[in-house]
Amino acid sequence: MIALPIVLGIYLTNKFQLGWRLWLVGASTFIISQIFHLPFNTYVLNSFLVNLQQAIPGVIGSLVIASLLGLSAGIFEECARYGMYRWWLRDARSWHTGILAGAGAGSLSPSLSRPSPAFGLLVSIATAGSTRQSSSLASRH
Repeated sequence: MIALPIVLGIYLTNKFQLGWRLWLVGASTFIISQIFHLPFNTYVLNSFLVNLQQAIPGVIGSLVIASLLGLSAGIFEECARYGMYRWWLRDARSWHTGILAGAGAGSLSPSLSRPSPAFGLLVSIATAGSTRQSSSLASRH
């Protein structure tokens, strides 16, 4: 999952005959947006969402929470992207430069913000033995 964004970067830099700077700036922009987005969700939005979940249980509450989390991500990432084009990449105004910078940010997003299925499998395997052991210990007492 992490190799795919790098392969995409290699492909696009070769295809458009542009350097790595645009891709790296795009990737850095995504990381900077997460530096602000994740603490906002943790310290501001989560307490509100817990109260909202208790006030609106069920599917409707889940849809409202998912919408608020998506809105939060969108606001932080788009503000970072605006700043990228406004201050960092003032000269990047062609289609090719936009695609390459966007690929840096967009391709890094799934790699860093969500654990891979292989990681989830490893965690499941690692915790499966401890769960069985603790349940067998509990049944002995």
